[in-house]
Amino acid sequence: MTQLRHIPPEGEPEGRPRRTRHMGRGRPLARVAALVLTVALALQGALGGGTRAGAAQTQTGDSIYLTVGERIWYGGQGDMGTARMSANGEVAYCADPENNPPKSGYYTREPVKTAEGDGWHWPVESVERVLYYGYGGPGFDAELWRGCIGGTDGRGRHFAAGRDWDGSDITEDEFYAYTHVLLSDRVTNDGSVALAGTSESFRAWFCWNVLGYTYGNAGGNENQGSVGLTIDRMSVPDGFEAYQLDTGYNSMWVEGARSQIVVTFEYNPSVEVRFDKVSADAELTSGNSEYAYAGATYDVYEADGDVKVASITTDERGRASCTLKPNTSYYAVETAAPQGFVRSDERVAFDTGTSEKTVSLEDAPGTVELRIVKRDSATLGEAQPGVSLAGAEYRAVDANGDAHTATTDESGRAVFSGLPLGGLSVTETKAPEGYLPDTSVHEYQASASMLPESGVIELEPTGDFDEHVVAFDFDLVKYRDGGTEGSGLQQPAAGVRFEVVSGTTGEVVATLATDEHGFATTEGGWFGAGERPEGVHGAIPYDREGYTVREVASTTPEGYQSAPDWHVTPEQMLDGVTLHYIVDNDFVASRIQVVKVDAASGRAVPLAGFTFQLLDADGNELEQDVWYPNHEQLSEFTTDETGCVTFPGRLRPGTYRIRETAAVAPYLSAGGDLSVTIGNAADTPPVSVVSFADDQARGAATIVKRCSADEAADAGHVCDPGCDGLLAGAEFDVVARQDVVSPDGTTQAVEGEVVAHVTTDESGSATVRGLPLGQGSATYAFVETRPATGHALDATPHEFTLAYADDDTPVVTAAVEASNEPTVVALDKTVLGTGEPLSGATFALWIEEPGGGDGDGGTTGERTLVTTDDGGTITLRHLRPGTYCLAEVDPPEGYLADGVTRTFTVDETGLVEGSPSLALSAEDDFTKVELSKRDITNEAEVPGARLSVLDAEGNVVESWVSAEGPHLIEALPVGTYTLVEEMTPHDYDEATAVEFSVAETGEVQTVVMYDRPIDVSGELDKRQEVAGGAGTGFDYSVDARSTSSTWVDEFTVTDELDAVSDGLAVLDGITTPVASGDYDGTLNVWYRTDLAEAGHVDESGANATLSDGHANPWLQAEETGEQLGDDGRVLSYEGWRLWAQDVSATEATALSVSDLGLAEGEKVVAVRLEYGRVDPGFTTRSGDWERDGLKDARDDVSDVTATHGGDLTDEGTERAPLVVHMTTTDAYRDGASLLNRAQVDLYRNGGGEGLEGHDDDLVEQGAPSPAPSMPTPLARTGEATLPVAGVATLGFAAVLLSLRRRRR
Repeated sequence: MTQLRHIPPEGEPEGRPRRTRHMGRGRPLARVAALVLTVALALQGALGGGTRAGAAQTQTGDSIYLTVGERIWYGGQGDMGTARMSANGEVAYCADPENNPPKSGYYTREPVKTAEGDGWHWPVESVERVLYYGYGGPGFDAELWRGCIGGTDGRGRHFAAGRDWDGSDITEDEFYAYTHVLLSDRVTNDGSVALAGTSESFRAWFCWNVLGYTYGNAGGNENQGSVGLTIDRMSVPDGFEAYQLDTGYNSMWVEGARSQIVVTFEYNPSVEVRFDKVSADAELTSGNSEYAYAGATYDVYEADGDVKVASITTDERGRASCTLKPNTSYYAVETAAPQGFVRSDERVAFDTGTSEKTVSLEDAPGTVELRIVKRDSATLGEAQPGVSLAGAEYRAVDANGDAHTATTDESGRAVFSGLPLGGLSVTETKAPEGYLPDTSVHEYQASASMLPESGVIELEPTGDFDEHVVAFDFDLVKYRDGGTEGSGLQQPAAGVRFEVVSGTTGEVVATLATDEHGFATTEGGWFGAGERPEGVHGAIPYDREGYTVREVASTTPEGYQSAPDWHVTPEQMLDGVTLHYIVDNDFVASRIQVVKVDAASGRAVPLAGFTFQLLDADGNELEQDVWYPNHEQLSEFTTDETGCVTFPGRLRPGTYRIRETAAVAPYLSAGGDLSVTIGNAADTPPVSVVSFADDQARGAATIVKRCSADEAADAGHVCDPGCDGLLAGAEFDVVARQDVVSPDGTTQAVEGEVVAHVTTDESGSATVRGLPLGQGSATYAFVETRPATGHALDATPHEFTLAYADDDTPVVTAAVEASNEPTVVALDKTVLGTGEPLSGATFALWIEEPGGGDGDGGTTGERTLVTTDDGGTITLRHLRPGTYCLAEVDPPEGYLADGVTRTFTVDETGLVEGSPSLALSAEDDFTKVELSKRDITNEAEVPGARLSVLDAEGNVVESWVSAEGPHLIEALPVGTYTLVEEMTPHDYDEATAVEFSVAETGEVQTVVMYDRPIDVSGELDKRQEVAGGAGTGFDYSVDARSTSSTWVDEFTVTDELDAVSDGLAVLDGITTPVASGDYDGTLNVWYRTDLAEAGHVDESGANATLSDGHANPWLQAEETGEQLGDDGRVLSYEGWRLWAQDVSATEATALSVSDLGLAEGEKVVAVRLEYGRVDPGFTTRSGDWERDGLKDARDDVSDVTATHGGDLTDEGTERAPLVVHMTTTDAYRDGASLLNRAQVDLYRNGGGEGLEGHDDDLVEQGAPSPAPSMPTPLARTGEATLPVAGVATLGFAAVLLSLRRRRR
């Protein structure tokens, strides 16, 4: 807290009231000794300075070596200096210059203690700031000091910018000395000792430019740009700590004398180093729960010497931090990798700078390698003779939803490598020629717990990829001769054998013999290698070179020719199909068998329900006879569950057309006819197989993305640039929510597979097309992978289902809508320790731009200001990706910025530190001003004072009545205030208003207003001339003064003229006194006569107490109403009449009784002078109050003088007594007793104990008295004789007192 300060210049007038601090009481001899020692130190030889070394880490109680060196003189007169010191290699300073410099040696480290004065002391932080930014400190900048110097102070003294007090350049020695004076001010709360012995010009320069106020003025801090006040607003880095060395009684000059307290510091600077764990392949690990950044441990080594200095462990966000030395080379070595990562053996080297640094610690993620070993399911090894295991294509969908493909080689092997940890699904998307596609989804789990040191989990499942070969059957009927085909009238030929010959090997793989019905079939057998496994749908395996079927001639019925050989082509070898042949030799003819195939894959579609018509070459519909179960003619024929249909009639050579009239889901009917030609040749097969291909219907889906809060907010507590509502730039994966398998067995997508990626356009929409429908219906989802800028990622799957409509609708559609929440950061500001919301705190928000600074983060972007609302909240929305800084820059008045810069990162997904929103909290400390009302005599708290604090404009900030303890005001804005006493406690004097400054600190700042107990007293001195006889005139003089400690409301002199009442004398008139110290410079004169009526109240209403302009609320207070009455006076004025009103108190005025218009025989028997308020020191005579006989009834003078010659008031007028002019009556006789009594009455606050004073004096004339001595003139002020030595002492004390300064 900043206190009032005042160093009066030497010779400054003391007449005006001012309040000065008294920390120096009782120490004048010590200060004299300090000045004497200063001279002695000039004769001391230089001791030599210590060698500067890096400060080691020490603690309270350690012994520290102090080196005391040469003397540095400052101040312009050669009388003041300080010894240069260092402790443990750091600069050190004398903190209490009234004591002697210590000897070099070891002293014990202690915490810094600052002295209290007027109920206040500087916080230790102020000492640390001066040490840090003062000469020899780490933050010392001579240009900073010079930049604070210059200007004109409150008394018009001008100082050159950046120059020393005498206009010269400031030297290093002077910087040291000036830091010493500033430090002594902060430690002792009194910089005047360090300024003693300096010139007045120097003191004026130093007070304004370094301490911040006008030398000689009683005001507070005026120069906020001064060195001291500038430094006090600055901060000190962590690792800097001030301490003191109490050197005890170890003076370097006077053995056993008290030596100085020395302050110095230890600086172990450090910088915060933040370690961020990152993945070497962020795309692989992002969002995958098998990878975690927590738990990575590193040892940190200082590169120079390979010294381990720290161990760190990363938290859930992959962050760790430690404090290290600045500008030093280090390296980190990983001792344990986090989950899912491979420990790195590499050193991570980095260098610290002077500010916070971030070091990235990169680890390679663990991966999965999946090896597929494809086997033939019959051989459990190599392929069937007519096929190969090469060319199988597999799709692996990893834990991140990414798809990968691989193709088998000749050995049936394929490898997926570099896959992320987690779940893994594998499907075959294309089988090798001759093998059925494997529609199974093979799922595997590769968790982080399985990760070996190599960093690769190797999976090679056995038996998972055993594949079935395409297999088919055929049967035949052998007839001897013709007949009506299909009528059952043909004659079967039994015992005829047929051989099936492989086109690949040339070997007979099967032999069939007709039964008595001429029928033979392969069904139920196995004619391939190995053993027929369950799930193979035929007896004859696929052969890519086809098969030849030949009739064994030796088994042909006698008299018949063998049927010609025919070929079974690969196109006819559909899995599970049975080829039907009727073998005779009547004519060249063939039946047509239609096999439904997928247009994209070429694979057979084993679905019933495809319907076809047979047309001639001209497109005319042909009907065919069907004999079983009943004879009928049909024109449309439909596939069975194998996807095949055979037209029953044999067709002669020629061209025919096949037309599809109906398709089943998810297929579309073909748009044209398929032309088929039956050749006119002997080798025309009995059955001509044709493939009829259909395209599948596909799906399209659209997503529309909106913002849930699209309007920009212009409220002061919200920072929100807004958005367009419809969000462009949002990216989505289109993910299969099920296995999507085509009827031909093709796996089009597996559950969780990303099948497409889309980005919204300016309209906020994105469309995906060409999605397969599987068996006719498929469900997908849009999953956001990157939000629109300023929005948080919404990873919620937005599902949609695409369903087949009919065979004439090529594209079915779906649409979904989704909204994004804006990226939100909310900060709740509360009051420290209470949790109450704090409104009006202004924060600056800026984004760190990459590529700037010293390599530690970047440059600072444009700042945006946002202020907390009534709920103490600020909201930041629509934040684009980047690293943001949020710092309080302007706290509410009376509160302190917490000094924390909060950093958070919005990533590319719009997440703030990994979450859609971030909640921050902050607490502000506040100023605490403890205002104490104390008794100046004993420091006790004084209750009952009505106090107010006024701001710089005079507005009342807070009012209260003092109690038994201090009054606390919290959150008082930084600035200058005045503590005023609106109404004193009844028996205390009004205190001078205390101006004080509230500093920007959370420490309790103490302001003390002292009240002095009121002590009311006065004195009166009455003297007389001796009357000469009847009818002669004589005078009385009356002097009065106030000896009260303060001003009084009523000061009244009453002169009772007993001689008049006794008929021995009459009053002719009076001459009013000339006094100094009356508040308004006027008085009222009253008189009372012998005919005064009891209870008479003068109609004039004259009242010096209430009309003199002074304010005292006690005069109207309820508590004093009984004593004072309505006129605010204690003394009663009943029976008194006003003689003269507003008579000058500074000029003598003659008043004559003859002017009163008294009745015949009416006599004035009393006179009263009413002054109202008089100030302390009020008097009609400044001296001669201690003379002998002051109260002697025979206090006679030969002549009452009109003035006290040479006794001048401040205005230069001679003071004078009240002179009462009397004349003896005829009744007077020599020796008669003439009595005269006068009294002075003083009252404050209505009177009472300690609040009123009374004094009286009586003079009497009787028998003739001894001849009076010659008039003794009253002593003039200051004429008392003092010993010469006393004068010298007072003169030196005045010098010291002139160096004290006012504080509050």
